[in-house]
Amino acid sequence: MGGFFIGLLITVIGVIITAKANWFLANFGRIDWAESKMQFYGGTRLAYQLIGLLITIIGMLKMTGLGGGVATNFLASLFGYR
Repeated sequence: MGGFFIGLLITVIGVIITAKANWFLANFGRIDWAESKMQFYGGTRLAYQLIGLLITIIGMLKMTGLGGGVATNFLASLFGYR
């Protein structure tokens, strides 16, 4: 049951980061790598939104208890252990 609430907290944090990307940009500044590589797609703002989306997905996986299985399958397929 504890994993559900931790996952819910992580999901809420990810949603906040995604929704408030402009606030994060104003308070934490620009990411040089994102500005140089993603300049036509919004740069830093898009990077903050992608980070928030990744955190949201990780939180949902933790909340449902699927995190370990997904991570194992992803890493196994990435390194060819199937």
